[in-house]
Amino acid sequence: MDSKVHSQKHQTLLQRALRNFAKVISGKAVGAILALAYLALAARGLGTHDFGLIVLIHSYMLLFTRIISFKSYNIIVKYGADYLALKKFFEFQKLIKFALLLDFLSALIGMVVGILIMHLFGEQLGIPSTATIFASLYCLLCMTNINDTTSGLLRLFDRFDLIAYQSLVEPVIRLIGVGVAFYLNAPWQTYLIVWFVGRVVVSVVMLLSSINELRRQNLLATFNFSFSKVSIGHKNIWPFAWSSNLHGTVNSVGIQIATLLIGGTLGPTGAALYKVAQEISEVTIKAANVFSSALYPELAKLSAAAERRTDEMSAVILRTAKTGFMIGILFTSIMFISGEFLLQFVFGNEYVEGYRVLVLLSISATIALAAFPHEAALYSIGKPETALYTKLISSTTHMIALAMLVGPFGIVGTGYASIIANAVGALLLLILTRRVLKYN
Repeated sequence: MDSKVHSQKHQTLLQRALRNFAKVISGKAVGAILALAYLALAARGLGTHDFGLIVLIHSYMLLFTRIISFKSYNIIVKYGADYLALKKFFEFQKLIKFALLLDFLSALIGMVVGILIMHLFGEQLGIPSTATIFASLYCLLCMTNINDTTSGLLRLFDRFDLIAYQSLVEPVIRLIGVGVAFYLNAPWQTYLIVWFVGRVVVSVVMLLSSINELRRQNLLATFNFSFSKVSIGHKNIWPFAWSSNLHGTVNSVGIQIATLLIGGTLGPTGAALYKVAQEISEVTIKAANVFSSALYPELAKLSAAAERRTDEMSAVILRTAKTGFMIGILFTSIMFISGEFLLQFVFGNEYVEGYRVLVLLSISATIALAAFPHEAALYSIGKPETALYTKLISSTTHMIALAMLVGPFGIVGTGYASIIANAVGALLLLILTRRVLKYN
């Protein structure tokens, strides 16, 4: 009888997560199609060299944005779920101000450091001196890091419908702008401006949406703008924040470093080929990240309950991991059969050279799909340090593998490095999550 009740409960949790996932993925799916369209136009309009230049500048900005990010959406969801459950609204308001202040100050530091390093070492990263000023100005986008807090608020209040709508803003702006630039045969700087504007607009839209949601929840009535002692009163928030920051850094810098490493060794053309392959191969990973963002609040609510229900959590984790792995196998099979045609048809003959790395990156993504729910579970029970250790080991493995394999194997070496790193990370996540949650 108990097992039947538990089964119904974890199905209800999974259904809520799937419902929220469906809301977001509908927008993400359309956004992915739009992104593929503007990337194809840019790739065809600029050629591999100039398109690769934009890829390198954008990757450089993302590198610093993610290094300084504290992934405040995790802080908002984890601590916010507890405060709202206990009706501690004053502490919840302090939490919001803490997250915003953290995002703003870290973004400011990241922007300044990014601009300085660009002027000193830009050419070693494959970015010529003639593009340094544009790359430096592009670093201003580090300030859009406040999206982390606003995204966390929308997730906490189950406004995944708004997240879905907002996920369309940036690709729509970029598609329109790139379409005009393509028609006018504009230089690469015009395309870069379009990228810039799209990111700024979506950041403003998310900020306004989160403010409106706070007003709708009647949480702005007593809101004050005093930022004094906002970090006090949140138990273990600094260790959680630093662990989240370090995890976010090691989780995402691999792709950016790989892109910049290719740019430094093979030039912008190599970066363009890698970007196209990586963008296609990560279709399933992006979907998994969306689902993880929908699953995480549900697991956090279970963890915040009076009695943590690990049996329900483990059932959902295993079920989603198996599903993700099967989806990855199917996607990799499709890429193996039709990937070469896809590259030629969508991006042009110049990009067919990226076929082999596309298949390898798809295999790597399949491995990662089996691990993504384990990571969400560790965060939901307040164990970000465990997720950090695994990601740190896999990312270190990735960096070492890249350094060893890109030289002799060229762009294909990035695919081998990614497979090795994800295999190590997935194995560690599986072992450690089972040990923490104590399930078989």
